[in-house]
Amino acid sequence: MKTFTFRFHNPKNVLLYLLLMILGPVLALVIIMAMNITSLAPFLAAILLPLGGGMYLMFVKGKAKDTIDLDNAGLTSEFYGRINFDDIEQIIDLPWYQRNPPSMSLRLKSGKKVRWNVTYRSNVFNNEQDAITFSEFTAALQRRLDSRYARKLQQREPVTAEDPAIQLKREETKNSKMAYWTVPLGFIFALASLIKACGKDWIKDRGPNFSKFTEMQEKKFDGNIRIAKSMVDSMSVAQGEVYLYSNDSSATIKLLPNLSVNEPTGIKLFELTANNEELDKFIEHPDSFELKMLIVGSDSIIKSMNKSMMNYGDSASSNLYIRCYDPKHLLAPPGSRRNEPLDSATARPFDVTTAIALYDTLKPGKAIGEAYPGMKIMLAQVKHSSSFRVYLAGRKQDGISAQLFQNSVYALNKQFAAVGVDTSKFVKHTFFEK
Repeated sequence: MKTFTFRFHNPKNVLLYLLLMILGPVLALVIIMAMNITSLAPFLAAILLPLGGGMYLMFVKGKAKDTIDLDNAGLTSEFYGRINFDDIEQIIDLPWYQRNPPSMSLRLKSGKKVRWNVTYRSNVFNNEQDAITFSEFTAALQRRLDSRYARKLQQREPVTAEDPAIQLKREETKNSKMAYWTVPLGFIFALASLIKACGKDWIKDRGPNFSKFTEMQEKKFDGNIRIAKSMVDSMSVAQGEVYLYSNDSSATIKLLPNLSVNEPTGIKLFELTANNEELDKFIEHPDSFELKMLIVGSDSIIKSMNKSMMNYGDSASSNLYIRCYDPKHLLAPPGSRRNEPLDSATARPFDVTTAIALYDTLKPGKAIGEAYPGMKIMLAQVKHSSSFRVYLAGRKQDGISAQLFQNSVYALNKQFAAVGVDTSKFVKHTFFEK
């Protein structure tokens, strides 16, 4: 049993305190004016007392502390009480205005909501160490939920709603890529970028010709793509071989720069401008961009091979990546209720990736076996489901030599053999050979 103690912000009654701060002075002033009081002191008191009282209650009542004991069946919270994993209906997908990593919110089957508001920025409610402790709690919770989910897969329980293990993994991914601005703010930035790119022509033409500028940006985008593709091809070969071992014999690996294009307006001209700005940065300083490894499956689905929340902070110099994917094992979308019929139009296939850190002191077989909780159960799905795909990938750039990858393939095959999986359909490919 693991114990985690941290402080957090309890948002209960915060709306009531805000109303006190906003409406309190207004009501007090109305009463004072109705009584024809003209002295300055009552006016100041009418404004300051509700404001001060509301702020005091918001900060004092908002401070909370919790100690959580985590076990195999659930968690025991001093603040919220006992919560079994089976009691969790959903890990809530928080909207942008409530998302503040590493905060988390649960909805229980009883209808009760459980929420811990924690931020990495130190404030009156929590400090950085509290956030680190809470992050460790969510990581430990993820491991417990993953193990529970793996057992479900082994028992082949019918999946009618997305499992909390998948929901928590998605929330962690969103938190790690948190965008702190909204669409209106994004619109302002996009407009500023457009003015920067086309401002001189606007002045010359005495007004914006959006059709002309869209055509200009399209031509520039096509040119940038050709230049960037040529550069990526050269960089891919220069970085060395990339290896893939999978039962998806037609799968390939592509390397692409990790471009960050944030353009939420959906307006074509703004999208082209944002893409061109990022491509310009890549063309000018290609060494500043990491080439991401992408798996292109036989079904043309593209998946980036990334670390998971289980190893985001791992500093190993050698890393393999593994993906487990089953397009026929569908998961219900967030917000679905249990026992609801599964809608294939909105359901998503089972698809998870993680890194496998390799150390001199750790054999590849042990590292692979610990990649996921219940790894043996995961690998056994190849035997039970003809559509289940496993992709093991590594590249020289990540410290994986041809011999090390071959040793890892041998270790993976031993684990497949232990669960009765026939590896005759698995093939090994090498890409970007010099």
